[in-house]
Amino acid sequence: MIRIVPVVFLLTISLFARFSAIPTIECEAFNNMKHTTNSNSVVLDTSKKYIVLKKYKGQYLLLLKGQNPAQRWVNSECFSTKKDKIIQIDKVSKK
Repeated sequence: MIRIVPVVFLLTISLFARFSAIPTIECEAFNNMKHTTNSNSVVLDTSKKYIVLKKYKGQYLLLLKGQNPAQRWVNSECFSTKKDKIIQIDKVSKK
């Protein structure tokens, strides 16, 4: 029983790591963190919500449905929080 508690705790935390956000500017979505490859020349649309899976060193890992690969990296500036532009953020529940 004691071993189950930490596992349940970690799984619960991972549920809250995801959120959705709307980009404030159009940005390329790259296959890797080094931004060397962008298969199918994917660009974020400022009118769509995207699921953010992870934030790491000023970059976001997004889930882009219908793309191959579906997980893409973008700069955090794409989701700027400047005073003149407000982003919309919602928690995403796992289904």
